[in-house]
Amino acid sequence: PKVGMYQSPASSVLSRVQVIDIGIPAAAQAAVQLELMTSRLIRPLLPGRATDSNKGTFGRVLAIGGSHRFAGAPLMVASAAYRAGAGLVTVACPEDVQVMLAGSLPEATWLPLESGDHGEIEANEVAALRAALPDFDAVVLGPGMGNFEDTRALTWALLPDFEHGLVLDADALNAVATFPDAAGRVPPQAILTPHPGEMPRLLGMSVADVQARRLEIAQEAAQRFGCIVVLKGAHTVIAAADGRARLSSFANPLLATAGAGDVLAGIIAGYLAQGADPFDAASLGVYVHGMTGETLREELGDSGLLATELAARLPRTVRDIRQG
Repeated sequence: PKVGMYQSPASSVLSRVQVIDIGIPAAAQAAVQLELMTSRLIRPLLPGRATDSNKGTFGRVLAIGGSHRFAGAPLMVASAAYRAGAGLVTVACPEDVQVMLAGSLPEATWLPLESGDHGEIEANEVAALRAALPDFDAVVLGPGMGNFEDTRALTWALLPDFEHGLVLDADALNAVATFPDAAGRVPPQAILTPHPGEMPRLLGMSVADVQARRLEIAQEAAQRFGCIVVLKGAHTVIAAADGRARLSSFANPLLATAGAGDVLAGIIAGYLAQGADPFDAASLGVYVHGMTGETLREELGDSGLLATELAARLPRTVRDIRQG
């Protein structure tokens, strides 16, 4: 397959693609660092599910975010992490947001925090969050957190405390974009999940520049920050700091809906918690998310999806991938 087949605008006129072996030597193929994600590639990356396991076997996820204006975002992260197979998910959010949400996902546990003037998490809650971090295998920081002085300070203070299993999403990315030492502040092996509006703020360029060179821009960002970058959108790109990259074949207008990015962050964290390598966890998240969207598109068409419906459908997609 050629890269151009999976980039706009060419992908919009692409029909069925059949890849046929024409005798390219295996040594030449091994040197290529870009892969098109397929179920054949993704299937071996799915974590096993032993029959004698328990919730501790499949890891613990912490979703940090939420504010008065964006109360539901961390809840969608939590739901998706559970649907991806995580054993236990905790939501850390302002206490009054927790009161609003607790009944919507009774399976979640909660870490209520003080709220600031805008209903965001107060910066002085850094100590409480820092104390909680060792209990978790994966953390999503940023969904619905709001772009305020408190949340920027919170993000700046917490970043050095993450040694593994970190997904930076939404307002955590907006906070990182304001740090003069951003590249040195982001932990190695963190996963950044910008959409085409957030990536320009991280790199200091226009949306048009990003969209014109999506693959190259994702690779540049991964090398600059020394981590994994998931550039969302049609044909999502996953890039690692060592030059590896994976490309999604999916371009689906049904997924252009509020909350779809929160669901993706939760899926990635769910796989991180189950022990997946960050590059593989990001790949699993993007592929399972995209394949679920394709299945729902067959039922619903190109519009009308609720992100919560996407999360609810994830286990069926994983079952189908496992079964081939």
